[in-house]
Amino acid sequence: MGDEAQNGLHMRLEEAAAVNLRSALGQDASQGAHAEDAVRDGLQVDLASALQAPSAVHWLGTDNFGRDVLSRIMAGAGTDLVIALLVTGISFSIGIVIGALSAYWGGWIDDIVLRVVDIVQSFPSFVLALAITAVLGNSLHNVVLAIAVAYTPYFVRL
Repeated sequence: MGDEAQNGLHMRLEEAAAVNLRSALGQDASQGAHAEDAVRDGLQVDLASALQAPSAVHWLGTDNFGRDVLSRIMAGAGTDLVIALLVTGISFSIGIVIGALSAYWGGWIDDIVLRVVDIVQSFPSFVLALAITAVLGNSLHNVVLAIAVAYTPYFVRL
């Protein structure tokens, strides 16, 4: 996903969050005032607002750089959801195909596939994904690929 697409997705998530916030507060969309104030830029540094407790302005407070914690959680949740859906889809698709073909052919091919699955599953999945990411490089694409490779053996066994 390119930077422009991510920025567009981020803006749509912020707009949707503001609309949901207005409806939760019982405000009409035409009123619009102050409802979107709760959704702030999670990257904006405001040292004067550092380490504030939860309030009407910052619902979950601020961190040590004065960034709004709720906004940062909302921004991170979108990225995490995309990663989770991609990893699950890739792992499931590849794992089911490999497992079905292995079961169909049976015999020594099935034995080899299952031994490879046993070897991959002998490593903790998270550590394996970290190692693959370290080799491939640090990018969203490589993280998705690494986690998908680490979790594919679970679907092969289905």
